[in-house]
Amino acid sequence: MARNRSLRLWARFRFTYLGSPFFFQHSVHIALGNLQDGSECASELLIFGAGFRLHVLKNTPMPHPFDGIKEKLIRSNEHIRNLELELATFFQGCEYPVLPEDDKQLLLDAIHYHQQLVIPPRFSVLAGEIIHQLRSCLDHLVWLFSSEEYRKQHLRKIEFPVFEKRPVDKNRGCLYEGKIKGITNPKVLDLIERLQPYNAPDPLESPILIIHNLDITDKHREVVLIDGIGTREIPLNMGDVLASYKREHPELSPVDIAIKFKGHGKLVPNVSFRKFGRREIQPVIPALMELNNEVVRIVSQFDRLLQG
Repeated sequence: MARNRSLRLWARFRFTYLGSPFFFQHSVHIALGNLQDGSECASELLIFGAGFRLHVLKNTPMPHPFDGIKEKLIRSNEHIRNLELELATFFQGCEYPVLPEDDKQLLLDAIHYHQQLVIPPRFSVLAGEIIHQLRSCLDHLVWLFSSEEYRKQHLRKIEFPVFEKRPVDKNRGCLYEGKIKGITNPKVLDLIERLQPYNAPDPLESPILIIHNLDITDKHREVVLIDGIGTREIPLNMGDVLASYKREHPELSPVDIAIKFKGHGKLVPNVSFRKFGRREIQPVIPALMELNNEVVRIVSQFDRLLQG
């Protein structure tokens, strides 16, 4: 190796023998460094019973600091897709999987049916887990940029600050600073400040604040979901048109938009957040995708700072 680095790893293991648990611990000296060609190498510890074998993995790149965050985002996206599938299966088993728009009486019957329909608590739990995963990604960012010393001394303080109003008074200012005091990179600190909800045109509609508030709710009880009666299923090539129309008419409810796009797809029942920013009713799958995509965008911004 051109240069050597090493660490001593203490490992504690538990195994069962004849029905009784046993513990043992062992220290291993692991060398890390560069190969002669300059590429990084790492060591792999293989455990066989109570023995150890150490292998050097050549040409194995060291993990990127953001790998854990990216895996969380991949997992949250998988959870959203799984929830979407479970919701579709749930409504397919209902009396009105598609709302009959062309018959007024049948439509009223279908609306009444879905208003009385009980949403399984499982859907609220799954939505809450996705929200928590996204909040965890934001906190992980602050942790990565914090100094090792600050991590050790202020483990519970480190998190991504989320403030609806600018922390102008001393107490709130100290609270804000305490979360990020371990960060010394001025560009990172500036980006965190620019992302604060109080800098958004409408703080209550800030995705970061929505994640923060929903995560707090989920810590104490399930996220409140309701049967949103119906949303329009439209072809993929109409997605940009629909998104543009929503931006141009923020005053319209999902029901108004569904009526406007009648003829472009089926009207199907859905599950919605009862409260989502300023929105009283917001279909859960598009809402979660909106939050997920925003966190992906934020993570990419910090990733560029790390690379720069």
